[in-house]
Amino acid sequence: MTIQHQADALIAARAQVTAEMREFFDALYHGADTDGLDAADLGLIAVRARAELLAQAEGATRVTLSQTPRFSLAVAVNDDRPFLFDSAVLAAIAAGAQLRNVFHPILTEGGRRRSLIVFVADPLADEPARERLVTGLEACFAAGAAAVRDWRAMTARLKTARDGLAARGPHGLDIEEDLAFLDWLADDHFTFLGSREYRLRDDGAHGLLEPISGSGLGVLASPAARVLGTGGLRENPGLSAEVRAFFDSNGPLIVTKSSARAQVHRRVHMDYVGVKIYDADGRFAGEHRFVGLFTSGAYSINPREIPLLRRKIAAVTARAGLEPRSHDGKALAHILDTFPRDEL
Repeated sequence: MTIQHQADALIAARAQVTAEMREFFDALYHGADTDGLDAADLGLIAVRARAELLAQAEGATRVTLSQTPRFSLAVAVNDDRPFLFDSAVLAAIAAGAQLRNVFHPILTEGGRRRSLIVFVADPLADEPARERLVTGLEACFAAGAAAVRDWRAMTARLKTARDGLAARGPHGLDIEEDLAFLDWLADDHFTFLGSREYRLRDDGAHGLLEPISGSGLGVLASPAARVLGTGGLRENPGLSAEVRAFFDSNGPLIVTKSSARAQVHRRVHMDYVGVKIYDADGRFAGEHRFVGLFTSGAYSINPREIPLLRRKIAAVTARAGLEPRSHDGKALAHILDTFPRDEL
């Protein structure tokens, strides 16, 4: 369908809707790609989307899916907040939807800013496929709402964890770089999605790392939420000798990947940052756990400016013993500067 055909279809559809619908119609399709949709399709989509917008209760998420002979139509209405559209697109793709057209106007009525997301997809032939799409969208919106709701509490907890580590850390260990990393993290370099606090308890063996009841925030608000799988650090309160030795002997921070994928913003394994808690004798006593995503800006910063990474780069450079201005020295510097941040 050419641009002219799209314009003609929009003009024809707009002429057919009621006068009170036209402002909504214009907002829905403003700047959007309507390729493959004729005037009848455009009018039908606008009417159904408007009905869902009117039916949404303040503060609620409303997701519906309807069918036409030519396409499936998903409509989602939320009070406006961050991460809605990108999360929804990725959720729809993860559910197997083949998206043809997407519309996302932000509408303000009665002082309320609302997000209207409309997906036109290839027809979903069976009920399980339709259910996957609806439940996937609902899940991503719920996760996003929880993260936004608890964002301030999570950033406050990071400050508490940082200050606690500064006041009471492991004995005999320089933690200035670890503290600098937490300050860097708080400076808009991490999208907080969840947090939980854990305390170490004696079980007569290697200890139990138990979550503190009610400490869950964001996507970890539910006690059933888990972010560790079957790797070395398992989501199990009973610690093995190996894991207990890891907590006792390593530095004050754990920076790794969660086994759980984010349902918000980017569909990747969440980044996991653990800040250890120490007792008055400098012994491991618990953990402040954070999960989320390093921001896109964090990946574009020179690693020599990122705490912890800059220390690793300095150690590698010193161990290599190359003259910085030599060919090999410059080659090593280039490798380290462009090496994937997650791998560093």
